Amino acid sequence: MNLLLKGQLAIGDIPFAVQAGLRQRADGLLELPFCPQVHNHLQTVHASAQFTLAETASGMFLHQQFPALAPHVLPVLRSSETTFRKPATSGLTAYPSIREADISTFETTLHRKGFALIKVSVTVKNEEGAATLTGRFIWFVQTRAEQLRTNNISTNHLTQNVLNNSHGASS
Repeated sequence: MNLLLKGQLAIGDIPFAVQAGLRQRADGLLELPFCPQVHNHLQTVHASAQFTLAETASGMFLHQQFPALAPHVLPVLRSSETTFRKPATSGLTAYPSIREADISTFETTLHRKGFALIKVSVTVKNEEGAATLTGRFIWFVQTRAEQLRTNNISTNHLTQNVLNNSHGASS
């Protein structure tokens, strides 16, 4: 069974993230080591490698913030906006966050409609703590109707689990 359906997900379960060289730290944050495989023509970290780190971190963070929902919803990246702040010349770490107000709106909409959008903000920082990329990732999250019907689970029950178990971050 897919680990996402069981409510468990680790960076090693995402083949592209593994191929890109992303690693998960003990505190759950994702990092990208500075190595030739992620360099561009200027010997700095390639823009697509930074984007991969930020986007993957946003999805993993979303999963971590709503563990009760994970087996019952399907999240898909809807859109993103990133700004590259400075060249990355060292290892990178992604710092995702979700505003409390966005969590509340997300939970209410998901309960009412069975789908919702949620924004995860991410700042990618180099080893010195300087931001190399900032981004906003909008996730479309929809309840898995088939699974809900099979298990007789209502979105109200799911939302109640989220309210009792989520640990939203604020930015």
